[in-house]
Amino acid sequence: MKGAVLYGPRDVRFEERSTPTIIEPTDAIIRISASCVCGSDLWPYRGINPITQRRRWVMNTAALSRRSAAR
Repeated sequence: MKGAVLYGPRDVRFEERSTPTIIEPTDAIIRISASCVCGSDLWPYRGINPITQRRRWVMNTAALSRRSAAR
């Protein structure tokens, strides 16, 4: 599966991410049918808010989805 990763202002890369697994009884895997970038991610993307983490920022999404698996 791929994920959008923000490295710095206006530097978004689509990278392979690990396959999700169910670990806890309350976990669920969601199949995404459509998504978009969360509005709160636009601030660091534009460089207005700095990325405060020492690692890359995995961008959030607003998604239209359905449950794919649950325990």
